[in-house]
Parts: sequence; structure tokens; C-alpha cells
Amino acid sequence: MSQQPKVYHLQGVIDTTNATAIKKEVETFIDQAAQPIEISLAGLQSHNSLVVGLMMSWMRYAHRHQVKLVFSHVPDRLFNIIEFSGLTGTLPIVDAEQAAGEHIVE
Repeated sequence: MSQQPKVYHLQGVIDTTNATAIKKEVETFIDQAAQPIEISLAGLQSHNSLVVGLMMSWMRYAHRHQVKLVFSHVPDRLFNIIEFSGLTGTLPIVDAEQAAGEHIVE
């Protein structure tokens, strides 16, 4: 029986004014959560390369800490940037059917 991931719900706008704080917040979540971890982008309003850079950073951070990490509910516009950047095979993205669903971390 596989363990259900803890889910971090990334929401709102990410830009240069808050990216560092959000990066650290998710890294803290990775440190404290039991693995595996899912980062849901369903509530994300930003679809830009800054977000893709954060996703890459979190993937590397989780890998260094031996934590399995996936991204779910990636908006189409953001997925297009990921695809254009050649990162579809690099970033661990799951579709809606594979996502954990309503396991919300408070």
C-alpha cells in the first residue's frame, strides 16, 4: 500500500517580490512533511518562467533530501512554458487522475 502524499497548495501570484519567501516556505514544507510530497498548482495565478525556475529548485531540493516530489494540476499556460523549455521529461508532473486530491495541509 503506497503512502498518500502531503499536499502543498501553491496559490495566488508569484513574482519577484515574493518568490524568495515562497521558495523558502515550500522548502520548509519539504523538510517537515513525510514523503511523498505533492505540490498542487491548481490555485496558481502566475504562469511564467519564474514559477518554472521555482519548480526546478524544489525538485532539486527534494532530491537532495531524498524526498519524492511531484507537481499536480499544472495550468495549461504554465505547462506550455515547461514544454517549450524542454523540461517535460525532467519535472515530475502528474495529471489530475494521479493527484492526491483533497489531502490538504494546513
